[in-house]
Parts: sequence; C-alpha cells; structure tokens
Amino acid sequence: MKPVQDAPRTAISMTPEIPKQDQGLAMVMNLASIPLPYIAPIAGAVLGKKSPYVKFHSYRMLIEQVLGSILAGILIACSLAYSLWKLKNDGVLDSTGLHTEKIDWIGIIVKSVLTWILFALWGLWNTFNSLKDAMEAGRGYVPSKPRWSERLAMKWSGLTNG
Repeated sequence: MKPVQDAPRTAISMTPEIPKQDQGLAMVMNLASIPLPYIAPIAGAVLGKKSPYVKFHSYRMLIEQVLGSILAGILIACSLAYSLWKLKNDGVLDSTGLHTEKIDWIGIIVKSVLTWILFALWGLWNTFNSLKDAMEAGRGYVPSKPRWSERLAMKWSGLTNG
C-alpha cells in the first residue's frame, strides 16, 4: 500500500493507489451529473461496483442530490403556501368566491423572479461544485476532512480507514 499521490493528506492514512480507470470513471460521472443529476451517480454505482473510489463518488453525489431535491421541494412548498396565504389575506380567495381584481400582480411577479433567480444561483453552484468534484476525482483525491455526506458515502462504499 502506498499513499495517494498528488492529493493532500487524506482521512485514509494509507490507501491503495487508485487506478487511472477508476479516477477517469469518477471524473466522467461527476461531469455527467450536471445534466443527469440522478442517472449519472446511479450509473456510476453500477459501472464502478468493484471500485470503492467510484462508489464513493457515486454515493456522495446521490446523497447530495437527494438532499438538494428535498430542500428545493420544501422551498417550493413554502413559497406556494405563502402565495395561497397572501391571496387569502388580500381577499382574493374568500367564501364568496375568487376576486381576481384584488390580485397583487407586481408582488407575484417579483416573488416569482426572485424564486427563479435563487434556483438559477443554486444551479450554478451545483455546476461549479460538480466541476470541482470532477477535477478532484480525476486526481484521485480523497477528502482529508470529509463532510457528513462524504463520511456516509465512504462508509457505504467501503472506502474506510485501515
């Protein structure tokens, strides 16, 4: 066993050298996750089933994608709940029916634009993060201070100390 080269000290003190093929597959999978956020990590887990390194990247991406989707769903639900509450509060929806003349169109448009700007920024952040992860995967990098999602992915993939 020899240390991973071209990578900072890792959480794994000594690891077998990660084959270039595994590094390449993990890198391609990270890049493919930009347009295919669920398919790429699932395909990576299947294609790299014999490589703890590829499975680590697959599981990490999948964990983070599921979490991101849950957070986005919560934000969408909160936004919808706020919109309905605002319509009810403004008298648009009441027991006598729908009063479209009371709709605050400017408020709805501003909230919609802000929501879409936030989703676009989230998408950009995810894209840059995937590019960074792809570069690290191509170098055989193993995080020295893994985040909770990386620790869980390490455990599930079998990429552990010792």
